[in-house]
Amino acid sequence: MSGPHLSAGSLKVGYDRRAVIGDLSLTIEASTVTAVVGPNGCGKSTLLRALARLLKPQAGTVYLDGEAITNLSTRAVARLLAILPQGPSVPEGITVRELVEQGRYPHVGPLNMLTRQDHASITRALALTDLSDFAHRTVDALSGGERQRVWIAMTLAQSASIMLLDEPTSFLDVRHQMEILELVSRLNREEGLTVVMALHDLNHASRFAHRILAMKDGAIVADGRGHDVISEELLASVFGVRAKIVHDDEAGSPICIPLGVFDADRPQVGRTTTP
Repeated sequence: MSGPHLSAGSLKVGYDRRAVIGDLSLTIEASTVTAVVGPNGCGKSTLLRALARLLKPQAGTVYLDGEAITNLSTRAVARLLAILPQGPSVPEGITVRELVEQGRYPHVGPLNMLTRQDHASITRALALTDLSDFAHRTVDALSGGERQRVWIAMTLAQSASIMLLDEPTSFLDVRHQMEILELVSRLNREEGLTVVMALHDLNHASRFAHRILAMKDGAIVADGRGHDVISEELLASVFGVRAKIVHDDEAGSPICIPLGVFDADRPQVGRTTTP
């Protein structure tokens, strides 16, 4: 499936006068899943916020569907792109359907009245995330994995073709992590959704993403498929970790087995990049 592309050219982003990302360029192809990995503070969340126009670049440009994102209205951006930040707060007492309804904001008319099409989009988003039976339950009564599915349903109701997810599996147990990532994979496969997600788990990134961007100190230091990016050298240079990489025959992806951390005075393997 085709859809809007997302790209950035010579992007420099930071907070106040401190640059977190400097001179970064990338293109996200439509209908792909991209995982952004790297140590804490490397710029993963900052990059997603800049791509979503939540953070104004100090230099460079983000392009959405070939247009500078700064030239688009808020509604126009929201019709093409949705972002789910880390740990969004839930209004007390709101039901699942009421929260999912919020995703229709870019499409409602001047009186903020939901149309038949809006209700159909909300119902479909609930069905796609297996939440139809939860529609009238309050969100704060759900488990962490269920709440995360509600937030994803809200972004689906937005009918955007691009979804940015910032650590969507944080604070979830392994079952709920797999449920969320399998849901994302299914939405990409069946709905043609373009997904960019920041992840900490390299094994999840290898298994569920078509492409991995590894970041360090605000720069992309490796870019490619899991087998091209995940290596002992990358774990050493980016994370400062000694690791063994093995192949998962069932998933067809590499698995990282951490063995230990490097001592501060121990030389590490040099930085690795992949064309």
